[in-house]
Amino acid sequence: MEKIQFKDLKIQSEIKRALEAMGYEEMTPIQEASLPVIIEGKDVIAQAPTGTGKTCCFSVGAINIVDTSSDNVQVLVLCPTRELALQVTKEIRKTSQFTEGVRTLTVYGGQNIDIQIRALKKKPQIIVGTPGRIMDHMRRKTLDLSNIRLLILDEADEMLNMGFREDLDTILKDSSSERQTLLFSATLPKPILEISDQYQKDAVQIKTTYQESAIPNIKQYYIELKEENKEDALCRIIDTYNFKQALVFCNTKKKVDELSLSLSARGYQVEALHGDLKQAGRDQVMEKFRKGITRILIATDVAARGLDIEGIDVIVNYDFPEDQEYYVHRIGRTARAGRTGAAYSFIVRRDLSKLRQFEKALKTPIERALAPTYEMAEIKKITNRLDEIRELIYVSDLTKYIGFLETAIAEENFALTPIQFAAALLMDSIQNDPENKDEGKDLSEDFGVTRDRRTPKDYVRFFINLGKKDNLSRSELKNMFASKLKIEPSKVRGIEVLNTFSFLELPRNRVEEALKVFNNFTFKKRRVSLEVSIPTGETNKGKDRKKEVPLKRKKKVQDRPSSRKKLRSR
Repeated sequence: MEKIQFKDLKIQSEIKRALEAMGYEEMTPIQEASLPVIIEGKDVIAQAPTGTGKTCCFSVGAINIVDTSSDNVQVLVLCPTRELALQVTKEIRKTSQFTEGVRTLTVYGGQNIDIQIRALKKKPQIIVGTPGRIMDHMRRKTLDLSNIRLLILDEADEMLNMGFREDLDTILKDSSSERQTLLFSATLPKPILEISDQYQKDAVQIKTTYQESAIPNIKQYYIELKEENKEDALCRIIDTYNFKQALVFCNTKKKVDELSLSLSARGYQVEALHGDLKQAGRDQVMEKFRKGITRILIATDVAARGLDIEGIDVIVNYDFPEDQEYYVHRIGRTARAGRTGAAYSFIVRRDLSKLRQFEKALKTPIERALAPTYEMAEIKKITNRLDEIRELIYVSDLTKYIGFLETAIAEENFALTPIQFAAALLMDSIQNDPENKDEGKDLSEDFGVTRDRRTPKDYVRFFINLGKKDNLSRSELKNMFASKLKIEPSKVRGIEVLNTFSFLELPRNRVEEALKVFNNFTFKKRRVSLEVSIPTGETNKGKDRKKEVPLKRKKKVQDRPSSRKKLRSR
């Protein structure tokens, strides 16, 4: 079937001209499915996550339906947050740039209502606003919805999550019954379907799957970490890769505040954004971030709804989101307007299964990465500091300081070359940097077999009778096997150190050598037993992979002797 083009739509030529000027060429799946239906005047309920191009759908529909000879409010767009409302308004104004006589106004809480009342007197035909402020104007009778021709609910599920159900009911009941109603939502839970049943007429249901809405310009990575190492990992990513602006997501307001304070103490330019901020505070935070004064913005999901800042080139999921819709929304804040971006997710052990579920549902690979090493971050810091020094040399008068140095170096007992002196000053500036709180340890973890607990075909999984009770660490186990087998540490993988035993994976071509070396080996006065391991139930078509046992246990492993005695006595 031939794809529909924007030029094929039965819309005003001025709108087509605007879409061309905005760079719209091929339609996204949601646009192709919904735009012809919207233009026909039918009600639509569409499941469309962020990044699918849904705003274009209702912007085109809104402008196409407006009668510019009328001064009545004809289109109402409801959004959960001020930021999203402003973003939608921006899109509508771009789409109407060649259509004369279209007036659009944004109304939201936090702005002086008198300013909005004066603006309403200029007779806008399109109103974009938050439910609470729309209700304020309805109560004051400064907004009349009786002539509404098109009503749009954008991110309807988020409006319900924020407690706007009663406001939505009031607005929908008070607006014209002859209207067309469009409902866009990332999810379609029962309350959303109830709203559709109550306020829409024969609505056409459209669903956009995640693989259709994936953003190809975003490189997605995950890093396995312990909770206590996340902050150092974040700092190393920022220092090493020198991103222009970073948006960091936490799951709670408390974590946003804690991380913001901690990074500020390290010397980073950082701001916090969450629901407890008053509107004036939010505006100030966003203004500094948009202007590039703030390099790092730490936010919760709800607070970041509708953010549209082109300079964001990296997203960090400091806390992994609970829902895949939030994941899609978060990473969609980068790679805006055709740019490329990166998204890093910090994963603790409990997040692994969720990560795989997201990857499967989104049908997009999320690659495993390692946290940058301390050395990588330090080299980048030194390089940046040298750049600052070069700039200082070009723009400053250093005559006085050169004189001091020449005198010091010329002294009889001052056996230093100029390069040694400069190196010492550089080292001092780096080591005394407030950002330099990193202990320099390896941060990345390997939580074992993370893909359905399956060992790759060219690797074999082993059981060893050493664990935490033997004061054995992951790095110690990795280095021990790498050293004895004379292989790269990266070849020792899938390590799980449990209380009295451990698992690891080695290349298949090292099986015999490993068994020979480690079954004649003593660790801290304890005789080592190394055996090939398979998941229980492997012989039963792999149905039970929850536990693992050694393939052959020739010797009795002393991991839980007391429990075995109890079993024998029963």
